[in-house]
Amino acid sequence: MDSIQIRLPPAELKELTRLQAEFKRSRSEVTRRALAAGVRVLRMELALERYAREEISLSRAAEFAGVSIAQMADAAAGRGIPYFRYHPSDLEQDILRVRGHIE
Repeated sequence: MDSIQIRLPPAELKELTRLQAEFKRSRSEVTRRALAAGVRVLRMELALERYAREEISLSRAAEFAGVSIAQMADAAAGRGIPYFRYHPSDLEQDILRVRGHIE
């Protein structure tokens, strides 16, 4: 396992120490867990941003964030990002198809 060195403000170090006591784990383990949780949050944020800019699909965003499509749709909806995109031209074609004008 590789190691890294980081500098933390006193308040964050104090919080890690509190968590260490609560979980009854080493500072290293608590720090690894906190970092892993933070990485998941950042991946979700990045996936949502890329999805909102229509750079990636909902399923690709979910894959990137490591969550299900339903979880990604809920996260998008929670941020006011439409998760169901239906282009107007697709709607027009579907209306014509229903009316029997095209196959």
